[in-house]
Amino acid sequence: MKIYLCLFLTILTVSACKPESRKELGSHVLLQISDRSFNIPRTYIDYPKNQKSIRDSVVIEYVLPNYEPQPPHPQERAKRKELILQGRMRGMLLEESAIRPTFNIMVENSINARNYKFIGKNIYGLEKYSADKPEGKHATKPDDIFVKKDKNGDIVNFLRCSPPNKDRIPSCTHKFRNKKILYQISWHISELPNWRKQRASAIEFLDSFEVK
Repeated sequence: MKIYLCLFLTILTVSACKPESRKELGSHVLLQISDRSFNIPRTYIDYPKNQKSIRDSVVIEYVLPNYEPQPPHPQERAKRKELILQGRMRGMLLEESAIRPTFNIMVENSINARNYKFIGKNIYGLEKYSADKPEGKHATKPDDIFVKKDKNGDIVNFLRCSPPNKDRIPSCTHKFRNKKILYQISWHISELPNWRKQRASAIEFLDSFEVK
């Protein structure tokens, strides 16, 4: 009798681990930010794996320039390493806009903390600020800051980019708001002249998953 009981328990355990049971989670995750909803393919979301829905914020991971899903880890380590060295494996942080401070406050705090200096106001249509390298044997220079203001003087695009000779794979992070969502996207610094295009592509990518 004990043998049959053990066999029965073993069958139950194995069946619970079958791929069919995991399919119940579905191939998509429902993302809800503010009053907007998005049906995101699970291949773009690294964590959490076991949730059917996510609220308020998420990081979507992809490969530029066409927003393809990242190669699975650890099965495709070599391909992932190649994409990392090319600066093409990237992430997009999405948050509810209303819970974060304005870019005016963010930029002012950053500039005051590091004693940034104004460099120029028409660098790819952006104002640039740069900080001196801090003192110390292992000190590194802070990222350069780029901003775009609207007609009222409020900052609507906030970028941080690698200064020359700092990072092995120099890049930029770009924060902006669109339809109640705060985006933070990243791309290789060679795309700085195309920051408007990168912004538009990120919005189009997310909007393509929106549940109307």
